[in-house]
Amino acid sequence: MSEMQARSRAIELAQWAGMTGKPTRDTAKLISLEEYLALDGVRIGPDGWNFGLDPSLQVWVFAIEGRGVSNLPGGDSGTPGRPFQPEVFEAITVAVDARTGEYRGSGMHRTIDSVPALLRN
Repeated sequence: MSEMQARSRAIELAQWAGMTGKPTRDTAKLISLEEYLALDGVRIGPDGWNFGLDPSLQVWVFAIEGRGVSNLPGGDSGTPGRPFQPEVFEAITVAVDARTGEYRGSGMHRTIDSVPALLRN
């Protein structure tokens, strides 16, 4: 999958996740799934293969600037007994499989400065 095709897919996924309008800017990196997960301090465990997690899988990762309100589970849930509060974001990172365009992960960022340094211009 070309970078251009991957970008189109990533923007589609970002809009599905709650980004409104068009992105103001984006940055792309082609890295391994293992490198992508490490950006959030996550490691693929020894049984990751059982779940289709290949650490060497190449993914396009995009840091996309654009305002939005998350409609995905896992936003700011506050304290127990408090209802889900959607997270407002200024940027979103989206990872897609470099071969198929399949979604591999995303993260909302309240400010562009909270995007991992590897993905900032």
